[in-house]
Amino acid sequence: MSTRKIDYKKIISRYGIYFIAVIIFLISAVASPSFCTSKNLISVLRQISVLTLLACAETVLIICGQIDLAAGAGLSLAGIFSIPVYLATGSIGIAIIAAMIIGMGCSLISGLCVTYLGLPAFIATLAMQMIMQGIVLLYTGGMPITQVGNFAVFGQGMLGSVPYPVLVMAVAIII
Repeated sequence: MSTRKIDYKKIISRYGIYFIAVIIFLISAVASPSFCTSKNLISVLRQISVLTLLACAETVLIICGQIDLAAGAGLSLAGIFSIPVYLATGSIGIAIIAAMIIGMGCSLISGLCVTYLGLPAFIATLAMQMIMQGIVLLYTGGMPITQVGNFAVFGQGMLGSVPYPVLVMAVAIII
């Protein structure tokens, strides 16, 4: 009969964040009876969907030993400029393609600065973040854009009882 010692440090190191998440979830469920309602859980999923998409992309970069500080600013820039494309064409598909082209173009510029100019990714993406934030600020005048037509359906619509952003997030996680 062999006696194996359980390495608690290794277990905590590897799975500690999951234990903490479960504890926070349980405390929240006990503290507020409305926490575990489907309406609230769907709302939380909708709220985390955009950051989760960014985290998926950032994870790939971090695994490769790089970083992109401009991801959030790129998302803002792509979103802001996809709205006039949608209003001009009336097509959500074309607006999404335009947003993807804008995001990929900005990332391409950052990537070229890192690859061909030899700039550290931290510096190149920090500079790109500042540039994109400046463009968004100039375009919007620091005010929210509210005239978006039916474009809001993509961010706020539902397929059955599941919001579209949650479906997109699930697909990204699976990929």
